[in-house]
Amino acid sequence: MTSTNLSRHSASRPSTLNLEDFKYRFIERMVRGAAVGALREGLSTRKYAEAVAASYWVELHSGGASPEDCADSDMSYSD
Repeated sequence: MTSTNLSRHSASRPSTLNLEDFKYRFIERMVRGAAVGALREGLSTRKYAEAVAASYWVELHSGGASPEDCADSDMSYSD
């Protein structure tokens, strides 16, 4: 990839959010999308989301996934 192509590719990538902004949006999406009274791994949805948000930020957000995409992905798993 030439430097011109590299610059163009880098400019097209979405910017990443800082951890706090990511966590806020991730947690809100999880809470709004969860069934009333839902528990995940023995925790309320909010507590579960707070516990896993940073992992999603490290693992997927750096690759371009939004907090909402990460939350939707997590919620799509069946227990």
